[in-house]
Amino acid sequence: MFFELSENKTKNLEKKIHELTLEVERQNEAISKLFNEIGCTPEELHLFLKNPENFSPQEFEILKELQRLVSEKSDLSLSALYSPSQNKQRMEERKEVAPHWIFCR
Repeated sequence: MFFELSENKTKNLEKKIHELTLEVERQNEAISKLFNEIGCTPEELHLFLKNPENFSPQEFEILKELQRLVSEKSDLSLSALYSPSQNKQRMEERKEVAPHWIFCR
């Protein structure tokens, strides 16, 4: 029974991974199509957005604020990711703990 549950979870995870992979590929295609329509490269767009002479002072401040918000959100998203290497390191650290000890943070 446990093996069947584990097998079902594995199938569900594989399905999710496949769906996410397809979604990432679709988004990459949409980004490529957008840059082709605009007629520039991501580097050119980045340089344009970093130049304050291309915007009014108010627009440039809004742009900087949006960049900060996106950066914060991506940092939060990345910090929420599961890290197997971090988990392995934590388990290695806990090997030194005797079984009768109480774990406290």
